[in-house]
Amino acid sequence: MEPGWPTILPPLVALALAVLLREVYVSLLVGVFCGAMIMTRGNPADALVNMLEEHIVGQIADPDHLKTILFTLLLGAMIGVMSGSGGTAAMVARLVRFTTSRRRGMVLTWLAGLVVFFDDYANTLLVGSSMRPLADRLRISREKLAFLIDATAAPVAGLAIVSTWVGFEINQIEDGFQAAGISVDARDIFLRTIPYRFYPLVLIAFVFLIAITERDFGPMRRSERAILSRKPERPNSRSALAADAIDLPAPHTASKESGDQSDEVAKRTPANALIPIGVLLICVTIGFVMAAYSKKGDVDPFRILLVSSFLAAASAFLCALWTKSLSLRSCTQASLDGALTMFPAVIILVLAWSIAGICDGKHLGTAQFIVNSVGHQLAPPWLPTLAFVLSGIVSLATGSSFATMGLLLPMFIPLTMSVLQADAAGAIVDPNHPIMLASIGAILAGAIFGDHCSPISDTTVLSSAAADCDHLLHVATQMPYAVTVALIAVCTGCIPAGFEVAPAISIPTGFGVALAAVIMFGRRPDGAN
Repeated sequence: MEPGWPTILPPLVALALAVLLREVYVSLLVGVFCGAMIMTRGNPADALVNMLEEHIVGQIADPDHLKTILFTLLLGAMIGVMSGSGGTAAMVARLVRFTTSRRRGMVLTWLAGLVVFFDDYANTLLVGSSMRPLADRLRISREKLAFLIDATAAPVAGLAIVSTWVGFEINQIEDGFQAAGISVDARDIFLRTIPYRFYPLVLIAFVFLIAITERDFGPMRRSERAILSRKPERPNSRSALAADAIDLPAPHTASKESGDQSDEVAKRTPANALIPIGVLLICVTIGFVMAAYSKKGDVDPFRILLVSSFLAAASAFLCALWTKSLSLRSCTQASLDGALTMFPAVIILVLAWSIAGICDGKHLGTAQFIVNSVGHQLAPPWLPTLAFVLSGIVSLATGSSFATMGLLLPMFIPLTMSVLQADAAGAIVDPNHPIMLASIGAILAGAIFGDHCSPISDTTVLSSAAADCDHLLHVATQMPYAVTVALIAVCTGCIPAGFEVAPAISIPTGFGVALAAVIMFGRRPDGAN
């Protein structure tokens, strides 16, 4: 249909209801139905059928989405076995020996987010599930944990030169230049845009500063103060804290069957957690290395993640049996329980995909309407800022950074090229022009920013699930930080880049302003200076 103002109603309705009702499932479902009503010209019966068949079932039937669902469930199964076999508790007990403070725990979570760089989904689920028991011991709020993993997952995956994002980003850049009638080396352009992605670069530094200074502001500080006031002081000795990290066996573990709890605790080993995590990391790394040297160019990153997660879940299962931490029946039950914990996240994922799908160019054309509404009458220096703002708005509305990149890059690259050529009086413009690189980098960065602020974002949903945090609380506590970093990125990065200031100057300036913001606005939740 012709893009118009009704095209922005589905995401707006979902966002408004989520804030008012504090119920994400109903809000998303109403948002999808609202879009279906627009598509069917207000016929409720047709809208119901359209919503269920084309958008909800259609999103589940999408091969990439189905692989993502299975990948999520398999990681949940792996996590369930790791927990039920005592591997997670034993690993936390070892980590606690070195991570005896909140500061060290937050920095460790940040470092783990940098290590798992190959995919944002894997990052959130793996880091969140692994660090959650440690965060609980150190009295780090679930909202803070969700922020630490969410604010590193997509930025790291988006910046990494080997990840599930790279192929998609390069393809969209290539499509954009083809639409402008220009042949380029898209991979080279992709690499050149990395220094211009100010939001993820500053955000990674910002997360580290929040962790190392233990300062917070806004709703996050209130969450941290609440968690610190709930429990008595943590043990002063490392041995006490390490002992406290070992929970009682889960109800379905072998100790209940044998009645010998001491034997069960003795069988707990970090290997039950470390081996499955290692298998996942090794398999994904091998998959992407093979993909990098593949001559076919048809590598499916979702297939790599699916196979790797299956092998990791299988290794967790076998480790629990080999160490006799769980019986076969208990191991199976732990797998099912772990997968079941991911089911609420899967429901939100499907509904979020449904809203993104109904807003795409084949249906309502939400992004096209937003771009057309802004107009093309801008001077070249303001193109990077416009690109970042537009990308953030579209990503917030659709809840998908991938959809945002796919919608905006093919439209904005020709627009930028035409504006630059007009400014150069028709002369040939180098595709590596700083404003072009900055505009592309701004779209890739803005997509992550909007994703961090959107309650219908898939990575935001998974971060909440991995941290076992209320989804809307995660959005509410993370948004002030995301907006703060976005303002820093625009003022120190996008605007200067439009006037061709080198990233070598903008990036350190952005880091410095981020440090000043944390010190100026942040306060330690425990009241210490």
